[in-house]
Amino acid sequence: MTRIVPKLLPISLILLAGILLGTPHHSRAMNRYSSNPVIRVCLIEQDQYPRFYIDGTATAQSGGQTHTLQANTLYTCSVGPQGAVLLASGGKLVASFKKRFRCFMATANHRFGFKGGQYSDTLEFVFDGKGITVINRLPVRDYLYNVVHNELGRDANRWSFEALKAQAIISRTYALWQMEMPVIRLFDVHDDIRDQVFTGVPSDDQLSIKAVDETRGDVLEYKGRFAECYFHSTCGGKTEAVENVWNTNGAKPYLKLVSDDGKHGVYCKHSPSYRWTVSYTRTDFESILKQYLPVVIPDETKRLALPANWKLLDIKIKKRAPSGRVLELALYLGTPGKFETLELRSDKIRWVIRQPNKEDILRSTLFDLDISRDSKKWISKVTFSGGGSGHGVGMCQWGAIERARQGHAHESILKAYFPGTAIKTLYNN
Repeated sequence: MTRIVPKLLPISLILLAGILLGTPHHSRAMNRYSSNPVIRVCLIEQDQYPRFYIDGTATAQSGGQTHTLQANTLYTCSVGPQGAVLLASGGKLVASFKKRFRCFMATANHRFGFKGGQYSDTLEFVFDGKGITVINRLPVRDYLYNVVHNELGRDANRWSFEALKAQAIISRTYALWQMEMPVIRLFDVHDDIRDQVFTGVPSDDQLSIKAVDETRGDVLEYKGRFAECYFHSTCGGKTEAVENVWNTNGAKPYLKLVSDDGKHGVYCKHSPSYRWTVSYTRTDFESILKQYLPVVIPDETKRLALPANWKLLDIKIKKRAPSGRVLELALYLGTPGKFETLELRSDKIRWVIRQPNKEDILRSTLFDLDISRDSKKWISKVTFSGGGSGHGVGMCQWGAIERARQGHAHESILKAYFPGTAIKTLYNN
């Protein structure tokens, strides 16, 4: 889970302060909910030709305009004149809607096929000025059934059920917290690690479903406001204070360094990411830097104006947080006769330094660095020996699982990772 940029309507003049890869927002006041609220999940943004399949009769609607869609049919959307959203099937136009339309099934047991997954309730298609954004509108409960399974359920069992309940509460808190953001937006959350991983129709994971149901309406609060509920896979021994990871407006008393030590050692020590090592040749490392530096820190990269043949000359850890995580990493780039220093800070380190396959980001910033050089003093290999996986803020999921296995209740788990917070029930009907 990672916070990125707020979801704004492209045509809006509302501006939010933020940086690439995210700045957590201020805590938000909690509204009372009389029933299960509905969340808007972004499945894809600014697509030109989104396609979806329906396995039952459905209705497409926009204002007073209504069209019946046939079962077992593939439909394609596109952008027409004046931003109209066109709906077609088999190469024939079915309907034209002004800016947006919603699609819902005639009966609840049918599904939408989209992006390789299955989705329930309602799909909304919106022209946002550049393309078509597709949004799944569904009850928060159904959203959480899927999210809790994806975020923790795969690694849990009946012995760690209390960890699932803790996950359900912080995932619900996070969802409602995003829904309270007071700006005009098309949707509330993304369906991936920018917010919480959501893949559509709930699986048959009965433990995750039970965890959501048994914590119905429960959220985590701090002084009458939603707590900022972040979580990560593995802390590696200590969690991290939020101000050392993201550019926030000051520290949060409940998002601080927490030791994960217990009576039987570090709680998250059973995680496959508790300790890890990854190595790069110099050329592979340079390739990764050249690909991702302009994406993650474009202004700083452009300012250096490095020649096309620049090399990696050196890397140094400049500053660490009390947890041991690297806060500043200096890259020395250029040629022996002329080089520039580029500093990577906090969580951006992970997003620039990808794994050798260039798909996954570096597991964490809790690492030591080893540099091997050849006979001519050029770097030949760079090795990171680290611990943990994720940004390190909030709940350590593998730690929560082990705490549950050792008999800790979900209330105790949440108090350990979010000290000073309390559980509050916003709705129970």
